[in-house]
Amino acid sequence: MNLYASDAWLDSGGVEDADCIRWLLGDARGSVLEIGCGTGEAAAVFAKAGCGVTGVDLVDAALERAKQRCPGGRFLHADAAALPFANGAFAMAHMGCMRIPLQNTGKWDAACAEARRVLQADGLLLLGDLGTAEVLAGFALLRQRDATDALRAFGARWLWNNDEPFPLCGAKRYTLSVYQKK
Repeated sequence: MNLYASDAWLDSGGVEDADCIRWLLGDARGSVLEIGCGTGEAAAVFAKAGCGVTGVDLVDAALERAKQRCPGGRFLHADAAALPFANGAFAMAHMGCMRIPLQNTGKWDAACAEARRVLQADGLLLLGDLGTAEVLAGFALLRQRDATDALRAFGARWLWNNDEPFPLCGAKRYTLSVYQKK
């Protein structure tokens, strides 16, 4: 069974807390595509901030929880590397902890290209991920922040819920990054 489809993952919630999402969002508003939305924690924060939310994920159980958590959002089963949306459909796109799973499946570059494609001119790509910010083709890095405390909080929540350390947390750093489409 896929770790991200397990009840342990679904019940522990995502890595990012509301403060991280609000920092990434800044003053921006509008439509946001939550790529790899999981159980909808970030989608709910975006919706509460006044954004129109669309979420995509490959795990149907996670999508069902996202629909419950963020009833005003639209949630679809879709692959990050082949998004079913028109060019320029969103003001923002968000990916939280998606780099490693997408790199492991060989889809990271395609997912970044798809995020760029569905963003409006000057649209924002909001990333929260293990490690540090990196250069992304077609994007300019606007700002970044170390949010390792959010990673530690998730690890503690996972341990509390599952009585074992989170299996993929070898990373020592969690970085929030805001990119703008060039």
